[in-house]
Amino acid sequence: MRRLKPPILGTLLAVILGTSLAAATTAQGQTKLTATELQRYIDICFKAKDGNENVAACTAALSAGEKQLSKPNRAMVLYSRAIGYTKLQQFDPAVADVTKGLALTPQSAKHYTLRALLYRKQGKNDLALADFKEAVNKGAKGAGDYADRGRSYFDVGDYEKALGDFDTSLRTAPDNAMVHGYRGVALLRLGRVNEAVTDLTFQIEKGGNNVIPGDYTHRGFALIELGKADEAKADFAKAEALATGKIEGTSTPEAYWYVDRAFARALGDNPDGAVADISRYLSTQAQTADAFQARALAYAAKRNYRDALADFSQAINLDRKKLFILRQRGDVYLAAGQPELAIADYQAQLSQIAGNALAMTGLEKAKQAMAAKLQASATPPQSTSASTTGGAPPSQAKAELGRRVALVIGNSNYANVAALPNPKNDAAKVADTLRKIGFAEVTLAEDTDFRSLNRALQDFASQADGADWAVIYYAGHGIEIANTNYLVPVDAKLASDRDVTFEAVPLDRVMAASEGAKGMRLVILDACRNNPFLANMTRKTATRAVSRGLSRVEPDGGTLVVYAAKAGEVALDGSGGNSPFVTALTTNLQKPGIEIGKLFRLVRDDVMKATDRKQEPFTYGSLPGEDFIFNPG
Repeated sequence: MRRLKPPILGTLLAVILGTSLAAATTAQGQTKLTATELQRYIDICFKAKDGNENVAACTAALSAGEKQLSKPNRAMVLYSRAIGYTKLQQFDPAVADVTKGLALTPQSAKHYTLRALLYRKQGKNDLALADFKEAVNKGAKGAGDYADRGRSYFDVGDYEKALGDFDTSLRTAPDNAMVHGYRGVALLRLGRVNEAVTDLTFQIEKGGNNVIPGDYTHRGFALIELGKADEAKADFAKAEALATGKIEGTSTPEAYWYVDRAFARALGDNPDGAVADISRYLSTQAQTADAFQARALAYAAKRNYRDALADFSQAINLDRKKLFILRQRGDVYLAAGQPELAIADYQAQLSQIAGNALAMTGLEKAKQAMAAKLQASATPPQSTSASTTGGAPPSQAKAELGRRVALVIGNSNYANVAALPNPKNDAAKVADTLRKIGFAEVTLAEDTDFRSLNRALQDFASQADGADWAVIYYAGHGIEIANTNYLVPVDAKLASDRDVTFEAVPLDRVMAASEGAKGMRLVILDACRNNPFLANMTRKTATRAVSRGLSRVEPDGGTLVVYAAKAGEVALDGSGGNSPFVTALTTNLQKPGIEIGKLFRLVRDDVMKATDRKQEPFTYGSLPGEDFIFNPG
């Protein structure tokens, strides 16, 4: 794809500018430059290789008055300064400069293209696509322009339109190997596997230094789909070698090279190395679907199905359209003895890529396994005595649990008050426990700000639609104002009581995220901690009472809300690695055969004992008459 190219000539700014900085300044704050001075600034602005020189010279040129620097010329100086900021990795001021330039020359395709490239660097794919469209509409119709727009369609998951732009680009520049590479991956995601192999092979053979590990990995994926496992292994070995060379060839390797190598290792012969690579990547980088998918494949190769399913679910939550990911998770569900969930994943994969051979084969195997499982469950048990661990008879314990999903949130590192030591630990332990007892999809979100907390709830609402169980657990600060309960994101300031409405998330929104589930809906709030925001909060509205703890809630039928401490009381964060509430909760969740009502009574007793009766968990709401058992045993 097109890259931002540096200007071709550098000049020593100090020598050129010398005494020019003493030029007179007008009353309007503009500098009156001589024509020679202005031209020197502009020359450096356009030609300097160094980003700091570039920005300084362009800034000096922009100080000239309107009579000296016309609108079109000012727009081009802003364009050049944006490139200088880009060299310095300062993308926000670069975008601001291009936007100012567009205000002066709104028909400039060049400005739209530059801003689109900047948005792409910032990960703002929707904005990048909008600008690339404008660039084409304004007359940028070269091979590179269509390739750039195609790449943006690709980035937002519109592979059909991406393919159309790549085809247009290649009609003008048929030997552009990188565009062949992108088209190959787009074809692969559309299920056109043979064509994908052809394009990826072109990129590998003709791309020279632009060949990346992902080219070999994607061709390996395609070969697997074609049943050519041995050829795929060879590609994964080449991808691993290429990624390793890049990593070891520099003291500051790009973080994503570890993901590239992890895919190659997971699908090759080194799943342990793949797990290590992803763990290293996630220790410093934001969570990505690619990282979780690569590690899931590694865990699957190690037959660690529990962790594989957890990582696949994380990846799918981040990007449901990842390459063959639903079929891959279906394979793991089938291997783990959960054919009902495998069937759902295979069908979902086939709805994306009709006729996918491996998904069709997996679906048939899963249906056969499901039939065998149903036949086995219909066989009368040898004994009808109740379990000694909590009362559910074996026939109940073996009942199908259906699709159970959970969102687990832990907020520890607050920006404007002291950090809480345990919520992230608590959330991780709860998430791990839910996975251990058979929850198919558990999303763990840590240190969520206002935007990411709302996004997590919005995404979970879609995930919960049609599920049998939907569980939300939250650990962190909560606050109650005027009988309304709120969860507090890590970026909240809460300088006044009015700010709560705009900076915190109401409990009603949290409960709404689970309402699409067909059976049991459960919200667990370990958010009743002593709240440090209250001490400095300005009261803007006299009628708004602000109290410690959370107020009682009356959820709709079919929903339970569990507080770590009853309304108006404060929960303890705990002096160990986990709060007393989470220690009791995770211990009792793993006990087989316990119905949910009794489970939370046991949690209450354990917390009361651990805190010397200083903290009493409380449950609000009601469920229908059927038994709900977390762990059937």
